[in-house]
Amino acid sequence: MVITKEQKDNYIARVHAEMSKRGMSKEEIDRVISKTGFLDAVELCPEEQFHYAISDAVDEILYVAATS
Repeated sequence: MVITKEQKDNYIARVHAEMSKRGMSKEEIDRVISKTGFLDAVELCPEEQFHYAISDAVDEILYVAATS
């Protein structure tokens, strides 16, 4: 399956929206995401990332950020 840039951007935007819905500011979201390597993972192996539901992806991002 080929995943387009548009699909990647949409997935990232949905992750941002979920984090915002959980009460995080844009600055907090950017800081947490940059700490985890999430964007690199979406770029390098999107197929592995896309199997996560958005809420599960956010849970994983928050867990990795908290334990890094």
